[in-house]
Amino acid sequence: MGVGAAIPAPPGSYSLANSSAVSYEDAYQFDYTIKNGTITTTLVGGSYTRTFLSGFRNGETATFDVLSYVGYVPANELVLANNGTYIKTETYSTGEVPPQVCTSSTHGYRLNQLITP
Repeated sequence: MGVGAAIPAPPGSYSLANSSAVSYEDAYQFDYTIKNGTITTTLVGGSYTRTFLSGFRNGETATFDVLSYVGYVPANELVLANNGTYIKTETYSTGEVPPQVCTSSTHGYRLNQLITP
Protein backbone atom coordinates (compact mmCIF):
# COMPACT_ATOMS: atom_id res chain seq x y z
CA MET A 1 0.00 0.00 0.00
CA GLY A 2 1.26 3.49 -0.73
CA VAL A 3 0.34 7.07 -0.21
CA GLY A 4 1.08 9.85 -2.65
CA ALA A 5 0.27 13.43 -3.51
CA ALA A 6 0.47 14.97 -6.97
CA ILE A 7 -0.07 18.71 -6.33
CA PRO A 8 -0.25 20.08 -2.78
CA ALA A 9 -3.21 22.30 -1.89
CA PRO A 10 -2.23 25.91 -1.05
CA PRO A 11 -2.25 26.79 2.68
CA GLY A 12 -5.72 27.67 3.92
CA SER A 13 -7.52 26.09 0.95
CA TYR A 14 -7.29 22.41 1.88
CA SER A 15 -10.39 20.27 1.81
CA LEU A 16 -11.05 16.70 0.79
CA ALA A 17 -12.79 18.00 -2.33
CA ASN A 18 -9.71 19.81 -3.67
CA SER A 19 -6.88 17.73 -2.23
CA SER A 20 -4.56 15.73 -4.45
CA ALA A 21 -3.83 13.21 -1.68
CA VAL A 22 -4.63 9.60 -2.53
CA SER A 23 -4.14 6.15 -1.07
CA TYR A 24 -3.59 3.09 -3.23
CA GLU A 25 -2.57 -0.55 -3.38
CA ASP A 26 0.01 -1.76 -5.87
CA ALA A 27 0.40 -5.24 -7.30
CA TYR A 28 3.21 -6.29 -9.62
CA GLN A 29 5.66 -9.03 -10.49
CA PHE A 30 9.37 -8.62 -11.02
CA ASP A 31 12.39 -10.69 -11.91
CA TYR A 32 15.62 -10.31 -9.97
CA THR A 33 19.21 -11.41 -9.99
CA ILE A 34 21.73 -11.31 -7.14
CA LYS A 35 25.42 -11.29 -7.91
CA ASN A 36 28.22 -10.44 -5.47
CA GLY A 37 25.78 -8.83 -3.01
CA THR A 38 24.16 -6.63 -5.68
CA ILE A 39 20.50 -7.13 -6.58
CA THR A 40 18.95 -6.00 -9.86
CA THR A 41 15.17 -6.04 -10.39
CA THR A 42 13.15 -5.73 -13.59
CA LEU A 43 9.37 -5.35 -13.84
CA VAL A 44 7.53 -8.16 -15.61
CA GLY A 45 5.85 -6.40 -18.53
CA GLY A 46 2.15 -5.67 -18.08
CA SER A 47 2.08 -6.80 -14.44
CA TYR A 48 1.99 -3.45 -12.57
CA THR A 49 -1.49 -2.35 -11.48
CA ARG A 50 -2.31 0.43 -8.99
CA THR A 51 -5.82 0.57 -7.48
CA PHE A 52 -6.78 3.89 -5.87
CA LEU A 53 -8.65 3.47 -2.58
CA SER A 54 -9.37 7.11 -1.67
CA GLY A 55 -8.88 10.67 -2.80
CA PHE A 56 -9.66 12.31 -6.10
CA ARG A 57 -8.80 9.12 -8.04
CA ASN A 58 -10.88 6.81 -5.78
CA GLY A 59 -12.06 3.77 -7.75
CA GLU A 60 -9.63 4.32 -10.65
CA THR A 61 -6.75 2.07 -11.64
CA ALA A 62 -3.42 2.76 -13.30
CA THR A 63 -0.72 0.69 -14.98
CA PHE A 64 3.03 1.40 -15.19
CA ASP A 65 5.50 0.29 -17.83
CA VAL A 66 8.77 0.70 -15.88
CA LEU A 67 9.96 -0.27 -12.41
CA SER A 68 13.61 -1.18 -12.20
CA TYR A 69 15.97 -1.04 -9.23
CA VAL A 70 19.61 -1.75 -8.53
CA GLY A 71 20.81 -2.14 -4.96
CA TYR A 72 22.70 -4.12 -2.41
CA VAL A 73 21.87 -6.74 0.18
CA PRO A 74 23.69 -6.13 3.47
CA ALA A 75 23.10 -8.39 6.50
CA ASN A 76 19.53 -7.55 7.57
CA GLU A 77 18.12 -5.22 4.94
CA LEU A 78 17.64 -4.47 1.28
CA VAL A 79 18.45 -1.05 -0.18
CA LEU A 80 17.31 -0.29 -3.75
CA ALA A 81 17.40 2.78 -5.99
CA ASN A 82 16.88 3.52 -9.64
CA ASN A 83 19.95 3.65 -11.80
CA GLY A 84 19.38 7.34 -12.64
CA THR A 85 16.37 9.26 -13.91
CA TYR A 86 13.90 7.46 -16.16
CA ILE A 87 10.71 8.10 -18.15
CA LYS A 88 7.65 6.25 -16.80
CA THR A 89 4.34 5.86 -18.64
CA GLU A 90 1.46 5.72 -16.17
CA THR A 91 -1.86 4.98 -17.86
CA TYR A 92 -5.03 5.70 -15.87
CA SER A 93 -8.37 3.94 -16.33
CA THR A 94 -9.79 7.35 -17.33
CA GLY A 95 -7.52 7.34 -20.40
CA GLU A 96 -5.08 9.93 -19.02
CA VAL A 97 -1.40 9.33 -19.78
CA PRO A 98 0.52 12.16 -18.07
CA PRO A 99 4.25 12.40 -18.91
CA GLN A 100 6.49 11.55 -15.95
CA VAL A 101 10.22 11.82 -15.36
CA CYS A 102 11.05 9.79 -12.25
CA THR A 103 13.64 8.65 -9.78
CA SER A 104 12.88 6.65 -6.66
CA SER A 105 14.27 4.37 -3.99
CA THR A 106 12.99 1.80 -1.54
CA HIS A 107 14.26 0.09 1.57
CA GLY A 108 13.28 -3.25 3.06
CA TYR A 109 14.21 -5.06 6.27
CA ARG A 110 14.70 -8.73 7.15
CA LEU A 111 14.97 -9.78 3.54
CA ASN A 112 17.89 -12.00 4.58
CA GLN A 113 15.28 -14.48 5.82
CA LEU A 114 13.96 -14.75 2.23
CA ILE A 115 17.07 -14.25 0.12
CA THR A 116 20.61 -15.29 0.88
CA PRO A 117 23.18 -13.40 -1.23
